[in-house]
Amino acid sequence: MGLRRLLTRDGNIPQEWQDTLDRFLSTSDWRTEFYHSEVSVDLFGDAQVTNIRDVGAKKLERFVLNQLSTIFPVVMDQGVALTNSKGQAMYLLCFASANPSPKVKALALRLARWAAKA
Repeated sequence: MGLRRLLTRDGNIPQEWQDTLDRFLSTSDWRTEFYHSEVSVDLFGDAQVTNIRDVGAKKLERFVLNQLSTIFPVVMDQGVALTNSKGQAMYLLCFASANPSPKVKALALRLARWAAKA
């Protein structure tokens, strides 16, 4: 969830951070997924384009899990958030397995769901 710290509110992200996000998420699709542009016209008729961050913890979790599912045949449908004393998600534990066997998939997901509840 520390990724959210790299996603600035106005979308002016230093190139180094963009490169880090591209490498970590293995795609640059996060730019269009987490930001949208709004166009407004000022008093003089000039158009102003504003980038707005549109990402919450759940949206970021869904994006990361979707990216993991492009690599691994087994990915649990939700992560386990580790929170701080204020209840804010600091880390997200995600379960993925590289073994495509149906039996292993069923057992691995059952164990991951059990661990997520504990």
